[in-house]
Amino acid sequence: MSALYKSGPKALEKMVSGLETWMQKHNYDSVDAFRGMVAKGPENTAAFERVQFMRRTTGQYQEAPR
Repeated sequence: MSALYKSGPKALEKMVSGLETWMQKHNYDSVDAFRGMVAKGPENTAAFERVQFMRRTTGQYQEAPR
C-alpha cells in the first residue's frame, strides 16, 4: 500500500523533508541539479540502459520537455 494512500498528506511532508535533508547533505540546491543522474557503477548503468531500452521498445517512452 502506498505511503500517501495510507498516511495522507503527512507522508508528503515527510518525503519532502527527507529529500531536502538529502539535498543539503550532498550540496544540491535544486532537484534540477541532479535530475537524470545515474549512480556510477556498472550494475546501475546496465539496469538504467535496460529500462530505457524497454521503455522505448514498448512505446512507454516520452521525451522530457525542454
